[in-house]
Amino acid sequence: METNKRLDSVFQKCPNCGGGMNFDPNSQNLFCEHCASTKDFEKSKDYKKHPISEKPTQNKAYDEWKQENKTIHCKTCGAEIILHKLEYSQKCPYCNSSYVTEGKTLPSFVPDSIIPFQFNEQKAVEIFKQKVKKKFYVPRPFKKNATAENIVGIYVPSFSFDALTKSQYQGVLEESYRDADGHTHFRRFSISGTKNMRHEDLLVESSSLINQTELKGILPYDMSGAYKFSENFILGYVVEHFAQTFDSCYDDAKKAMEKQIKSSILRNYSYTSEISFSMTTNYSDEKYAYRLVPMYQLGFVYKNKPYVVQMNGQTGKIGGKMPVSGLKVFFTVLFWIVIIAGIVVLSNFC
Repeated sequence: METNKRLDSVFQKCPNCGGGMNFDPNSQNLFCEHCASTKDFEKSKDYKKHPISEKPTQNKAYDEWKQENKTIHCKTCGAEIILHKLEYSQKCPYCNSSYVTEGKTLPSFVPDSIIPFQFNEQKAVEIFKQKVKKKFYVPRPFKKNATAENIVGIYVPSFSFDALTKSQYQGVLEESYRDADGHTHFRRFSISGTKNMRHEDLLVESSSLINQTELKGILPYDMSGAYKFSENFILGYVVEHFAQTFDSCYDDAKKAMEKQIKSSILRNYSYTSEISFSMTTNYSDEKYAYRLVPMYQLGFVYKNKPYVVQMNGQTGKIGGKMPVSGLKVFFTVLFWIVIIAGIVVLSNFC
């Protein structure tokens, strides 16, 4: 028989009416939906980044915690609020009061910092409609009636990484060129050297609700807007504890850094194709922070097909797949075929 583990929780009671208070992105304070009262709370920019040598470790208690259901006792109406798997913040389905699991009851560490939502769900829908109208390949009927049928604000658990890198590289590139008679030739040349780079706040998600590709679609986040974590920021929102292990996120960060390094190196050369490339990278001054970043997920249906898009809860940037007009794609491809054919014909006459 499945049992639910009871957790202690954080609850903000309205000083005027006694109802539950949520974080309000518009005022950046707590807000009571019952009497419209607001309440300020302490916000600090003073959060830590940790040396990579102090990386967190997974333990058996955390692995078990991820798999079990938890409950929080609602202090307003007495109901039992169920938290599933990784969740540690939720609303009461009966009275809409918001609760956050106390950090001391988590079998791991609490976030170091959080970027709070900068606008509410209503504004998110307005931004969505405006951005859809500007997308060329979206079908016109959808542009006219675009609306989000489901929207939820989520704080995405993620790790950010800093590092100084020194890379030794070598490779062979190929460049094409035309002679005076219009004939195409190819020239291969070797490259080698050293590349030093500083990487700041490279973000890697650790959520079960979004993958790294989806997160990249709504980057960047402005880390200057980050605060030291406080439970008050997440009252009223869905929040998960990190899903992927720290080590897997660290590996993903290193792969992303190596991509950035290689791209930066190759930008310095004029070439047509890459024949070979190898690189050895040393890392130093490595740091990390466990962060929560704001994201809206908007769901809608178009021609009986469901779609889910992501929106950066700080900047309003949209990512994810949209409906596409096949007719617009066809005419775009046809246009470029005609252009390329014209170039080929002209080059034969020259």
